[in-house]
Amino acid sequence: AAHPVLRLSDRAEVRESLRWRRLPEGTPDAVLAFTIDCEATGDQLQVIYNGTNRELSVPLGTGQWAVLVDDQNAGAKPLRSIRGSMALPPYSASVLLLERD
Repeated sequence: AAHPVLRLSDRAEVRESLRWRRLPEGTPDAVLAFTIDCEATGDQLQVIYNGTNRELSVPLGTGQWAVLVDDQNAGAKPLRSIRGSMALPPYSASVLLLERD
């Protein structure tokens, strides 16, 4: 089953919940990152797309993140936990869930 944060019901709810991330200066325009906040659960997802033909390291922001989707696997159970930054292969997407302390 999809995470509740992915079940936003209308445009207003999406607009309220989605926040574009500012990436470091010099990050290619083909790299996109945003967070989605789920008011019902208090969870935060981060989605990162690397639309370039090279591997890039993208800073994740504060906290420890559970990787739910990477270039090889996807699921509701975390694949691994990371903090700091994430290496993204060319033409890939990742979805991460902020872990609670």
